[in-house]
Amino acid sequence: MARSTASFGLPIAGAIAFYGWFNLVRFGSPFETGYGISLLTIQSLQERRAQGLFSIVQIPDNVKLALLQLPDRIGQFPFFSASPYGMSMALVSPALVTSLWAGFRDLTVRLLWIATVLVAVPVFSTTAGVSSNMASDTPWTSRRFLLPSWRLGRTAG
Repeated sequence: MARSTASFGLPIAGAIAFYGWFNLVRFGSPFETGYGISLLTIQSLQERRAQGLFSIVQIPDNVKLALLQLPDRIGQFPFFSASPYGMSMALVSPALVTSLWAGFRDLTVRLLWIATVLVAVPVFSTTAGVSSNMASDTPWTSRRFLLPSWRLGRTAG
C-alpha cells in the first residue's frame, strides 16, 4: 500500500515542485503563475479580473465561451473568423461531442466523467482559464478536457 501510494504521489509532488521552482525563477515567488501580474489591454478582461482571478462569477461566461461560442461574422471571404475569446470546444474538438455517446453505466466511464468535471471546475472559475486566452491556448485548453473525453468516446465504441 505504501509503495503504491508513493508511486502515485511522487510524480505529482515532483511536478508541483518543478512548477513552483519554475515560477520562482520567472516571477520571484513559487505561488505566482503570471496571471495575477499580466497586463490586460482589453477592457472586458480587466473588468473580469476585477471580479477575482478565481471566482464562481466567472463560470457562466466561461461555460458559454467554451461550449457555445460561434465564430465571428466578417464582411469578406471567408466570412467567418475565430473570436479573439476562442470558439466552442464542441465545434473545434469532435472528441468532446463523441464522448457524449459513452453513457454512464460503466465504472470507467463514470470515473472519466468525474475527472472531466474536476478539471473543468477550476478552468471555468478563472478569468485566465477560458475567456482571456482561449484563442491562443485552445489546443492546451482542449487537451485538458479531451484526454478524459477521448477515452470516453473510445469506451462507447
